[in-house]
Amino acid sequence: VKFYYDQKEIRSSNPEVAVTYYTCTAGRTLAVIGNLSAQRQTASIDLGGVKKDPSVTDEYEGKPMIVSGSSVSVDIPARHFMIIGL
Repeated sequence: VKFYYDQKEIRSSNPEVAVTYYTCTAGRTLAVIGNLSAQRQTASIDLGGVKKDPSVTDEYEGKPMIVSGSSVSVDIPARHFMIIGL
């Protein structure tokens, strides 16, 4: 597990949106993206430090996410989180 305060591989464009991730034994990565603030936040999440040209899924909704380069855009309600798989 790479906690948000220790990791530099997955970067958020917004300091209020933190990312913790885990790489599974089969090479799949799960990232928890959390909104630390009391307001809705948006951010661009750069996944390039973990995987180049990733395919990304919103794990809760089971839907693919749009990837631009190596980044995804997120919009997270206050004090909420989402889990993505890549």
